[in-house]
Amino acid sequence: MALPLLNDFNEGTSGTALTVANTAGSGENAFDSVAGVGSGSTAAFSNAQSLTGGMSAVFATGSAGNSSYVSWTTSIGSVSTIYGRAYLYLSALPATDDNLIHFAGSGSNGGGIMIGSSGQLRLQNVAFGETTTGPVLSAGTWFRLEWKIIAGSAGSAAATVNYYASPNSTTITSTITDTAGGYGSGGVITQVDFGWESPHPSQPSVYFDSIGLASAGYLGPAPTTVSGAAGLAGSGSMGAAWQFEETAALSGSGTLGGAGVAALLAGAALTGSGAMTALGTGGNVASVTALSGAGSLSGTGQVWLFQAGMSGAGSMTVVGGATYLQYATLSGTGLLSAGTLTVKLSGVGILGVSGETLGFAIGLSGLGALSVPQVIGGLVSGVGGAAAPQALPGSSQVSVAPPGSANWQWIGTLGQVTALSYGYICPGGCDQMTMTVMVPAAYRTQLFNPGWKVRITRGGHQVWDGKLDEPVPSAGGWTLTAVGTGNLGTNFLANYTDAWPGGEPDESVNNAISRGLPWVNPGIGSPSGMWLGQEVDTGAQTVTALLTLVCTRGGLTWYVNSQPGGVIGDNLSVFTLPATPTRLLVCTTPVARTLGGDINTIFIKYMTAADNATSGAAAAYSLTSVQNAQDVAAHQATETYIDLSDVGVMSQAAAQAVGSSVLQIYQRASFAGPFTAAYGQLLTTGGQAIDPGTDQAGTVVQLILTDFGYGGEVTPQFPVTFVVGAYSWDDFAQVATITPYQNVDQSLTGMLSMDNTVMTPIAAAS
Repeated sequence: MALPLLNDFNEGTSGTALTVANTAGSGENAFDSVAGVGSGSTAAFSNAQSLTGGMSAVFATGSAGNSSYVSWTTSIGSVSTIYGRAYLYLSALPATDDNLIHFAGSGSNGGGIMIGSSGQLRLQNVAFGETTTGPVLSAGTWFRLEWKIIAGSAGSAAATVNYYASPNSTTITSTITDTAGGYGSGGVITQVDFGWESPHPSQPSVYFDSIGLASAGYLGPAPTTVSGAAGLAGSGSMGAAWQFEETAALSGSGTLGGAGVAALLAGAALTGSGAMTALGTGGNVASVTALSGAGSLSGTGQVWLFQAGMSGAGSMTVVGGATYLQYATLSGTGLLSAGTLTVKLSGVGILGVSGETLGFAIGLSGLGALSVPQVIGGLVSGVGGAAAPQALPGSSQVSVAPPGSANWQWIGTLGQVTALSYGYICPGGCDQMTMTVMVPAAYRTQLFNPGWKVRITRGGHQVWDGKLDEPVPSAGGWTLTAVGTGNLGTNFLANYTDAWPGGEPDESVNNAISRGLPWVNPGIGSPSGMWLGQEVDTGAQTVTALLTLVCTRGGLTWYVNSQPGGVIGDNLSVFTLPATPTRLLVCTTPVARTLGGDINTIFIKYMTAADNATSGAAAAYSLTSVQNAQDVAAHQATETYIDLSDVGVMSQAAAQAVGSSVLQIYQRASFAGPFTAAYGQLLTTGGQAIDPGTDQAGTVVQLILTDFGYGGEVTPQFPVTFVVGAYSWDDFAQVATITPYQNVDQSLTGMLSMDNTVMTPIAAAS
């Protein structure tokens, strides 16, 4: 991005805190950073005071004295001379002298425009010297400031601020200048801040509207909106130095021109011979620009916000880095040059895009040539197709975005997506995703970058999210895999500072979230049955291992929900293993049950007395047990052992309570493999079919088997229910795979592994 930069804050909702993402709107340049949100200060959209469009930005500092401002940094680049404009409204005079507009160069102070506690307008140079010849301003009224700053050291720099008491006037009320002090740093300016930039407490609310920066001259007053249409019929000329909210039209010969900061917000049309031009800085055509007949349609340094079209002979060109934010079309013979998003040529001709940044796709249909030299980002495709995917019934759509960004892009715009499958695990959450994008192996796009965020949408809402792994090319396309948010706890260590186990597990989880773990923790607290065991050194285990430890011996589990419900975001919860059915599963194929994991007796070692430092007596231990007597009577004993001696002295009753919690996992519901289900087989408890592509792990399923027995017993125990431990959806085969929480793999490979007789998530020994 480069100058000019403009923002009138009309893209926001009053009371909403400013962010980098929500300050981007149609014709608006998002800020590169925001300070003051959530730190006791205010930086928000506001309709309490506004001048040019119903909304402004308000900045105030709290008693803690945290800064409150927005900044353009990388968007500016590095300039030696900068012009700017801001409309301001002071609710009260400041408690402390401070800059409301601050400049910096390469991170160093570059001076600023200051309001004194007396209301005097001042310039402050890099050495904090002040020019005190400015006018005294009043609170409770709008005014406009425009400035020119030439960066340099003392004696070579210059600063000028023009004050307009009547905010939309072209007549300067007062001017202050400084040619003695230094401004910028190293001869350049790389950052401009708007708001209370210094950490002074209790600075009053100041409102900003229609701010901007430029490199070619003063911006002048913000455009005045003309609601309705502006039209000229016949010969002559129509010029616009303002903003048209609807349509500007010229019928016949003549000229339709927009000079300065003109913005034609709906359409600009020329019918017949002649010329239609939009010249100057910041001109925007927000809907349609059309030329019918012979002539020329051109824009210098403009942004055509919707589309530009020409029908007939002639030329349509855009000079000076114009941006087409939707699409540009040329029908017939001629030349079309454009950039950004979708650019199309239908028929014979040349489609050229030189040195442009392509936001989405560029396509050529028919005869002609397609050339894209010096492309920055985006993609190039010679195959026609929809510019955005359609939400087809029974299908899931995948989108990706860079880390820390909300700029989601649909993978389906690149090529056919096939073999999509995604799954969930409990404990955990979103687990794994895989799919194939049918584009050539030689194809490259940043949308495949490992580490980008992944989101799967189905039925109008998000059903899965995670992080892209390294893509793999093949003859059939690119295979993309991703790890789900439920597994991301393995990437973060459980760091804590409080004495163990105080504050656990919330402290370690919240610390990881502050370092980038993309979860939301409403608060775990200390649920009944939570197990922390012997102290684990800070950073010696992952967040996933900590949560598994917490749930291991208390009949608990944990889950990160990425679907609607609960708090917004990927919200974490620790809860008792559910028992009440929430799903009915109509099973049309048998799944064998097994006694391989039917543990019904647990022997428990525990400490009855600790080492005695005075007498030298060694610690004493004892062994106790718990048992599911009903299961032992039916199936005979299957025993295991756990060691609790590492947690210190405990009573026999306490040890048995832990064993009983563990034993809750091992019910007579072990299955040798997973169930499969298509549409109509997975139901609500009321019998209504649900979309199996939107379900997940952690539910409780009640089996309804057709034509098969429920197990080996002559008189089985009904109903047969189980917690879903793993759930996956194959979007290509349209089949769900449902694995019970208590499952033993009875395949040959599984039988060769002794690990399969130990039920996840319960460890056989401490």
